[in-house]
This record gives sequence, structure tokens and C-alpha cells, in this order.
Amino acid sequence: MESGPPDYNISTDESQRLLDQEIETNLAKIASHLADVESYRETVRALRSKRNQNAPISNLPPEIICKIFSFLQNDEEHDWRRWIYLAHVSRHWRDVVLAFPALWNNSPPLALPHWVNEILRRSPDKVPGFSLSANMDCHQSILGLKKILRHSSEIRSLSITNIQYKHRGILKYLQKFAPYLQALCMASPTGSGARDLDQFRIPDHILTAAVKLRRLELSDCRVYWNSYILPHITHLKLHDLSACGRPTYSEFMNALGKITALQHLDLKNALLFNEWTEEEHFPDHVTFSHLQSLTISCRISQAQQFFSGITYLPSAKINIRLSVNGSNYLPLKFSTIANARGLFDLDSCVIRTIVVDQGDSGLRLMLLTDTFNGPEDALTMYQNSADVRLLLEWEGVHSYTRLARIANQTLFDLFSSRFPLQEVSHVHLDASRIETETLVQTIGVLPAVSFVKVEGPIVKSFIDALHPIRTHQIQPGRLYFPNLQTICINDIVLESHSEDYLSIESLRDCLDKRRERGVAIRKMVLLECENLTEHDVAALRDIVGDVEWDGIDEDWDPRDEDSAEENDYSSSYDDSEGDNDYNSSISDSEDQDLSTSESDWVSELVLLDM
Repeated sequence: MESGPPDYNISTDESQRLLDQEIETNLAKIASHLADVESYRETVRALRSKRNQNAPISNLPPEIICKIFSFLQNDEEHDWRRWIYLAHVSRHWRDVVLAFPALWNNSPPLALPHWVNEILRRSPDKVPGFSLSANMDCHQSILGLKKILRHSSEIRSLSITNIQYKHRGILKYLQKFAPYLQALCMASPTGSGARDLDQFRIPDHILTAAVKLRRLELSDCRVYWNSYILPHITHLKLHDLSACGRPTYSEFMNALGKITALQHLDLKNALLFNEWTEEEHFPDHVTFSHLQSLTISCRISQAQQFFSGITYLPSAKINIRLSVNGSNYLPLKFSTIANARGLFDLDSCVIRTIVVDQGDSGLRLMLLTDTFNGPEDALTMYQNSADVRLLLEWEGVHSYTRLARIANQTLFDLFSSRFPLQEVSHVHLDASRIETETLVQTIGVLPAVSFVKVEGPIVKSFIDALHPIRTHQIQPGRLYFPNLQTICINDIVLESHSEDYLSIESLRDCLDKRRERGVAIRKMVLLECENLTEHDVAALRDIVGDVEWDGIDEDWDPRDEDSAEENDYSSSYDDSEGDNDYNSSISDSEDQDLSTSESDWVSELVLLDM
């Protein structure tokens, strides 16, 4: 409100009093308007909240919403605080987040003092359920951990990384929690286990008192193998253990034998025992009656000795990673691994798929109990499959000659072992140096193989193995791959004027000869086959009938496709435009609704109904 001209006929004091009255009057009006504004804002919040209640995601049970939120919590590629933003979307989401401790029972940020203080102030009773994780390289993290341990009644899960001998004082806080511990993970700085004589170790009295301990993980730590080993541990992980005080073979195996409830065993550079000698008492054979998974990384000789002393269930998933060092290659005896599987359960553990995959510096062999027969199935999808019964990897093989020798020797050794392979129906091969004779005398004699997928240079060896005629090691007239129905060929170059490549004439001749012998191939899938024309495909259809081809002809050049994709991408994406759109949507979020796309439940929620 504009004030009138000053009245010079009144005193100064009177003028100030009138001005103060006018100020108070205007402040009262402002307060009245602010009250109205706040009332309108509360009305808008209520309307937004009511609107959000009609969104499909708001009708889901809180348990389902919590499960969805947990995926963001477990996203390790982004900021650990991202899941907290969910509590700022709507009142309902905030209630869900705060009502389910499972969303925030992961390790609190111990390096942030205000977080630790808020957790202890707001939810001290929830601390026992937290999975605490502390980094001893961070001073603030150490202080945060000590504060949590001082003010908590019990701790069930604790993980400490970069712990060294100088941090042993932290154990005085840990001792009182030992009876409640269910999971304990300790890791010294990487690599220190090989050079630090004062390497950190867990005192015996803590393990002895940890009667509820189920998970124990030790990395780069010292282990005293004569110590008491808890028999009720179900998960044991030993990585990069110190070479100091290495156990004998008997000490190591006897220690494992005491862990009778073991379900998951992970050993990496942990088999540091000396070779067994006749003067040493040979340990009792260790039987893992409950083992579900075994992961082991070591040298071939160590794996050989380890598997010769154990027995496990045929249903267990075995992952073996072997390091190949030196010029002399000692082949792994598959019979040792097969014998360790105990009695075969042919109903539940039948091997149905064999995968051989070759990388730049290694080889991978997988045996699975399920079949994957789609042309789109990539070899990488198998490694995490629950159906893998044996995953065997060789690392550090940089010589193609040695890699070829390992690949061929591996298949021969596998087929001479006791692994039950008679029911194998699917084979995936991506190893360039496997010879025709190897394929014929191994996979070629399996009676149930009906599907084979081959990739790369091995295609030529495989086609030669389908109708072998060149070598004296192959029985003349014998039918190999007798039940083969489908072939998937991927990533090859067809060339008629070079013996190093498969020619279309050799492919047609092989298929035609098998048809004449009454074992015709019924289906072929051809993917990324260079120098393959429509005329060639038509000729193959005259023999096979069902031929799927991706349509790539002899003029295809991968550089053209990469260039096209790059041009499409660059033309459809603009950094500055995307940033501007994002920033404008954030700045208007308080006054505008999110997009109400019917296909996106989250987009139907209105921000700031709180």
C-alpha cells in the first residue's frame, strides 16, 4: 500500500507512531495472506495425494513396492543414496520406505558422522539388523564404526575391509558381539598377505565365542589352521591367504572336514599347502554332504590334489578357475573331479548341454543340466545359470598353440572320465583350434546330440567331422553325430579358394552325403556368414529344407553397419537438449504434474504431495 504525502503539521514522534501502525497493519495482512497461501498449498497437497492414490502402483501391496524399491538399493553402479530419493516422491512412498527397514538395513555410511548420529538417535533398535561395512583406510569410517559398536547391544553382520595389524584395537569392541555374530567378513589390503609378516588375523577367542556364525569370509588374512573351526558355518570364503604359516595338506583338509554344515565354499589362492608326503599322516576323506556350490581358483596341481580328497553331491555347482603358468602344461584329470561327485543321481543331475568357449587368453568348458537351443542364446548367458554343474576355466594362456592343445586334451580327458554324458543333446562350440579328429572321437560318438551351434573358425572342423573321409584315425563307414537334427552356424567366412576356410561346395557336399546315408540335417540356421548369397541359400534349401538365414550377403561390411549406427545415434541424441529438458522439468516439479503416460505407473505419481 502506498502511503500519502507526509504531514508536516504533526510532531516527529506522532509521525513515527502512525508509520509503525501502518507497518503493523500491512504485516497483519501479509500474515493473513500467508495463512491463506499455506491453506491452499495444503489443499493442493491433499489433492495430489488423493490423485496419487489412484495410480496403479499405489494399489500394490507395500511388500511388493518394497521389493521393487530394493532393486534400486542394490544397484552398485550408482550412488548408494539414490534409494533415499524414493522417500521424497509421495507420502505413500515415504511411508513405505520408513516402514520397511529391509530397504535401509544395508551398511549405513559410517564415514558420515551426521548419518551415524541420526541412526543412533532415530533407530537404535534397528542397528542389530544392519549389515555394517567399514573401510579402515578412512579415519571417519573407523570413528563411525566405533561409535556404532559402543552404543549397540548386538551386531549380527559385520564386514571390515583394509584392516591391518595396527587396527587390532577394534577387536576389543568386537569381542562382546561375538555371541551374536551371524556373518563376519575381514579383508586386509590386497596383496599384503604375501609380504606382511604381521598380517591381521582373527583371534581364536572371537571365533570360539561366535556360536551363531554362519558366514565367514577372509581375504588377505592369516589363518591358523589348528584353531577351532566352527562346525555350523554354511558359507566359507577364503581368498588370497597369507603364505606365512601355510598349512600342510592334512591340516587344511582336516579343518574343512570339521565344517559339517558347509553349503557354499569359495577358495581363491587359498590352497597354499605343501605337497603331501608319505611321512605325513594322510587326512581322512572329506565328504561335503550339504555342499551346493564350490568355487576354486588355483593351480592345476593344487586342484588335482584337492579334488582327490573330497566327495560332494552331484547336484553341487562346481566352478574351477585354473591358472596356467610355465611352459609345461599338466592336464587336469577329469576322472578325479568325476570321482569326487560321489554316487550319480541320474534323475536330477543328467548332463544335457556341453559348452566350449575360447577367449583371448583362456578356455572355458561348461556342463549343464538344461538345454539352450535358440540361435540367439549367447555363451555368456550360461555362466550364471543355475543349471551349470561344472564350469572349468583356464586363465593366462596367451599362446594359440598351447590353447589348442588344452582344448583338444580337455575334450579327450572329459570323455574318458566318469561324467555321465550319454544324455547330452545340445553342444555349443566356439573354440577355433579343436581338430576334426577330436570332435569325431568325442562329441561325434554321443548318441543323443541333436543340436549343435558352432561359431568362428571351428565351423570348418565341425563340418569335416559330420562326414569324415580324410584321416586314418577315423573308422571308415562309421556314422558320427547319428542323431543330429539342427545346426546353427555363426560368424564364418565362406571361401572356395583357400583350404583355411569352409567352402559352400564342401558344406553342400557334407549335407548331401548325410542325406544319402539316411541321417539328413533337418534344419540349419545361418548367422553372419560372409560371402553367402541367396543362390547359395536356395541350394542349401534343396538339401535341408528348413534354412533360416539372416540375409547378410557377400557385400556386407561390418564397418558400414557401425558407421550407420553411429550416425543414427549421433543424430537422435543431443546432450544440451536433454539437459535443458531435464532441468526445466525439475524446476517446475512443484507446480506441475509428471507425465501421465498410461504405460508407466511411476509417471502417474505427482511429486511433492508431502
